[in-house]
Amino acid sequence: MVTLTGGDIEHGNFTEMGLNFSVLKMSNSFIVWVGYDRPKLDVISMAINLSSNESASSRLLGSQNWTSSLSQKISVKTNHQVFLFSDVLESDEIQLCEKIIFQKLQEKPELFFFGSSRKFDVNPSKS
Repeated sequence: MVTLTGGDIEHGNFTEMGLNFSVLKMSNSFIVWVGYDRPKLDVISMAINLSSNESASSRLLGSQNWTSSLSQKISVKTNHQVFLFSDVLESDEIQLCEKIIFQKLQEKPELFFFGSSRKFDVNPSKS
């Protein structure tokens, strides 16, 4: 764990179904990178929860729209600001990526949140 002024930051990695994931968790936000070998920033999006079921998102870099949609879904479910960084993924990998992130949020919330004993209804099809 790295302690910074005003809070903590922790970093973790996991690999599922040939995709690598890296999570940088902070007190009220987290960054998720998904891709292949080494992190690249082909696509970047950000979302923030505005109310119980609304959020705003923006694609900051790249041409793949799925990252804005996914970061928005995650933000609504977690009530955290979410940054999603990604390599360029194929369409079947995009669906797999979403499934894996929501599965990890449910099974291992400590990867994304500090002191977490949270349980989420993380059905990705619900927003």
